[in-house]
Amino acid sequence: MDQRRRYFAFFPSAAEYPGGESYRGFLKQIREEALATCSPTERVVLESIVSQFLTAKPYQSTPLKGPGRKWTKALALDILRDKLHDRDVDQGRNLFHATSCAKCHRLNGEGGAIGPDLSTVTRKFSLSDLLDSILEPNKVISDQYGSHLVRTVDGRTVTGRVVEIGDEVHVYTDDPNAPPRVIDLSDVEAMLVSKLSQMPGGLVDTLNSEELKDLIAYLMSVDD
Repeated sequence: MDQRRRYFAFFPSAAEYPGGESYRGFLKQIREEALATCSPTERVVLESIVSQFLTAKPYQSTPLKGPGRKWTKALALDILRDKLHDRDVDQGRNLFHATSCAKCHRLNGEGGAIGPDLSTVTRKFSLSDLLDSILEPNKVISDQYGSHLVRTVDGRTVTGRVVEIGDEVHVYTDDPNAPPRVIDLSDVEAMLVSKLSQMPGGLVDTLNSEELKDLIAYLMSVDD
């Protein structure tokens, strides 16, 4: 794992050097191809490194316009079906960051690695399935990205993605900005599978209809 950390730490430092117009694009492509060989567990451990932007400045999103609403699958399908062509992809990218999707998910070489990589979402999900994952994150939870309830011998309880590293358990909570909680294996009394997804519900309830269209169009544009 130390070798992988050193390898991926190379890319942000390399991006600081001047290069041609395609230089950072090549770096991003090489990094994404290498990241695709990592297991979900390795991605979590490497998250703080691979989430660094290969640009001079991190992406700065602009605020949402709203007004939002409580989106249901029926409402979303009604405004999205056959209405995702010629959408504003740049605005979709902005919304991917503004709604905090990029905190945990990766798309087009940007974002975190705690949640599933969305780069192949159009090959894995229909529009209906994608909306299920967004609007009802607890409906189907992948074994690879599920969380656990960790109970310690002194009565503490921590819930999150669990990664065992040596004699320690690293628990990544649902706060993507927080560092993992580190617990000695000898202090763990039990680890139980959680029925709740790491992804909170209602993330898109801040979006209006046009914003939802742009976000979903962006998520589904990768393989176009």
